[in-house]
Amino acid sequence: MKLLIVEDEDNILSFLQRGFSEEGHMVDCAIDGEDGEYKATVNRYDVIVLD
Repeated sequence: MKLLIVEDEDNILSFLQRGFSEEGHMVDCAIDGEDGEYKATVNRYDVIVLD
């Protein structure tokens, strides 16, 4: 499954990214809404986790 995580706190972002990656998911990250919106429009994701 391919996920996008949009989270502005580094600690939470790295925790989520590591956890999903360890479960075998492909994870992209964005640190703000603008970057998240861009990635969501140019890529296909099964799940988007928003802060």
